[in-house]
Amino acid sequence: MKNRKGVSLIWVIIALVFVSIMTMSISTIAQSNILQAKRQDNTLQAYYIARSGAELAYEALITSSPSLLIPFTSSSNSGNTHTLTQNNIVIGEGNADIKVTSYNIDTVKRIKIESIGKLKNVTKTIYLEFDASTYGDIRWIY
Repeated sequence: MKNRKGVSLIWVIIALVFVSIMTMSISTIAQSNILQAKRQDNTLQAYYIARSGAELAYEALITSSPSLLIPFTSSSNSGNTHTLTQNNIVIGEGNADIKVTSYNIDTVKRIKIESIGKLKNVTKTIYLEFDASTYGDIRWIY
């Protein structure tokens, strides 16, 4: 009988070790999945912050009075590029850095808005380009 009690104790210890290992494995996998989901959420939010920053800059450029586009479209600037930068625009829980530049493609003047969305330790950059004279031909570059 004494021998049986010792064997039972060994089996109970083995079962406890097995259950402990399985519990730790499941806990580690769950924690890893939660961290990955948080990173994906932050990346998505940083993307929308960047997109919002570009849209805000576009609206400000085409609706401001006096027009913020004048330095970009003036005939004295026809061969040169012009740059306008605004950093740390608060959007929701993050912020955006905006850089607006002009460039020429043949005889067409184009405006390029670079927007960098930042949230915690994640950044996303997107670009919005459009024709400076018609405000049309809008292109999003991700």
